[in-house]
Amino acid sequence: TDNNNNNNNNHHRHPHRNQQTTPTTRHDENNAPLQCTWGGKCDITKSIRDPSNAACLALVDTTQLWTCQYCVAENANSLRESEFVFWRELFERAPGGCIFVLSEVHPRVWPEFYRLIEGMMMEGCCDSGTGTGSGSGGYSMSVGFNKNGRQMLLRKSSGRSMDGDDGGETIGSGVLISDKDRRLVEKFDELGRYHERKIRSGWQRQAPKRRGGDD
Repeated sequence: TDNNNNNNNNHHRHPHRNQQTTPTTRHDENNAPLQCTWGGKCDITKSIRDPSNAACLALVDTTQLWTCQYCVAENANSLRESEFVFWRELFERAPGGCIFVLSEVHPRVWPEFYRLIEGMMMEGCCDSGTGTGSGSGGYSMSVGFNKNGRQMLLRKSSGRSMDGDDGGETIGSGVLISDKDRRLVEKFDELGRYHERKIRSGWQRQAPKRRGGDD
């Protein structure tokens, strides 16, 4: 769709594992109308430099909004095995001001993303958004959650302001998070440990009952 009132260089990517197409909203340097098209395949368990992620790599330096809906939890083991390489490289390469919206049915996966971001900020590996991955640092990552925890919201920002909203602050790692959201990370972590204990004790998800089925 065209939007003649928007002159921002704003791209939108929607990563999925083994997804056939990824939507993108693009705006070229000549101030042409905003356009929405479909990109290509994306696999969040592989490097952004992998051929399956060529569509993401082509726009990573200029995309301003990334969304990932309901494909993190189902690929959790593969993400751990890959050491979250896709997300690490995406966060590193993304320009300042870039926003990430991750949605899941259950929030127990978010603490691992939080620790990934915290570790990256401590390493100073988020560059200036030039796409070089030079590790020049100088960037912080804002972290927040919606009220039920089903969405994790991230924003890569230039500079490291020490004052945050809602009584929060940027901790030494360069992660900007409110006190409320920090407590949510701890709550989600405990939910994850509780889930793991259930799995180890033999709990299995029951198949959904069919309405009108035989007793």
